Amino acid sequence: MRRTVVRRPWWPLLPLLTLAAEDPAPSKLSFFGSSKEAEPAAPSKLSFFGSASAGDARRQEDGQDSKRAAAAAADAPKRPFFGSSSAKQAREQEEPVLSDLQPEAEQEDEEVPSIFDSVNHPPPGFHRDPAGSTVAAGHHHTCALRQSSAPFGGIAHCWGEDTMGAVSRVPVELTFIQLSSGHFHSCGITLDEKLVCWGGPNPKRFEPPGLYQQVSCGAVHTCGLRKDGQVKCWGEDHDTGCTKPPAGKFVQVQAGNAFSCGLRPSGLVECWGNDRKGQSTPPDDVQFLQIATSNVVDHACGLTLGARDLKCWGDNRKGQSPEHVDGPWEQVACGSKATCAIADGGSHAECFGAAAHVYDTREKTAFRGRTLEQVSMGHGHLCVLDVEGEVVCHGHPVGDPLKRTHARHVPDGFIAA
Repeated sequence: MRRTVVRRPWWPLLPLLTLAAEDPAPSKLSFFGSSKEAEPAAPSKLSFFGSASAGDARRQEDGQDSKRAAAAAADAPKRPFFGSSSAKQAREQEEPVLSDLQPEAEQEDEEVPSIFDSVNHPPPGFHRDPAGSTVAAGHHHTCALRQSSAPFGGIAHCWGEDTMGAVSRVPVELTFIQLSSGHFHSCGITLDEKLVCWGGPNPKRFEPPGLYQQVSCGAVHTCGLRKDGQVKCWGEDHDTGCTKPPAGKFVQVQAGNAFSCGLRPSGLVECWGNDRKGQSTPPDDVQFLQIATSNVVDHACGLTLGARDLKCWGDNRKGQSPEHVDGPWEQVACGSKATCAIADGGSHAECFGAAAHVYDTREKTAFRGRTLEQVSMGHGHLCVLDVEGEVVCHGHPVGDPLKRTHARHVPDGFIAA
């Protein structure tokens, strides 16, 4: 039985800012969904499946249009407002767990003008979700949104290893507009702008106070972008400072493995936390449209403003952090020892680094001919959302029961390669 999966809005095209290539692109290993053959050079780059057209989606809210238009005139489009006009969703009966994982509440502020429209972005003509990823690959579990009766958002569904309640504790009574997954926990933004987390280290649900527009789960810490543009982080710090974001406003936040990065309204990136591999030292004076990292990685990447070139920093021992690859690209995702980016127009995606342990020839066939919309990467696996609303996951058991948890147990309406 096939089910529709909710999609995410894509950023609007911006005036191009030409950025000179600093280094040649790594050699390609293969092209899934294209006619090019593998080159005999070192397998530092792997491409795969699908396409998706670029587009611009924006959510309208009563009384906010004129305010957004004025803010957008200042150089860049405004980040969309997320669902506060909708009716409140049903809440779990048990009391939320209020622990040291919970950030302190602050007074709400106005929305922050941004150089990009949303964190993750689907093409036009789709069910439009204002906030971001609708498939989120964690360490050994994955979550995705299924279509609901609400005008925006969907119902969260998770599968894979159920360590600390990452799968079984999903609040199915809520409608979400964005999801993120960490090692043993996941979080989401609800239709009424609440941030809800479930799974480890505390297997009960908790809801930090305040209104949020985006969330990102690191390995054992989480960062949320509040409606007022402030970033709040909580969880295990391990004396790295990854839960202590700098002051000021951001338009996107990404939590990695004991480090975090945020995108300022100016397009500049600021990172904090562990920097042993350079993962908290982004390029100087480079404006980005989107940034990405993951709960299992020590590197981060971004798409530059205008040209949408790919730039990465941090751990590059497997070639997963190319310094510069000419664009335009549409989305980038980071996984264990690999990075994948959707090509302009979504005709295919290309991966950099030690991707061979994730993909093999048999699995390429599962993605051929698909129209790619989003890719999310975990530990040794990746999941893809195509424009038909199907989620496809595949990977290899690199010292873990990946095949069991991600292939055989993928639920109805999703596909295991």
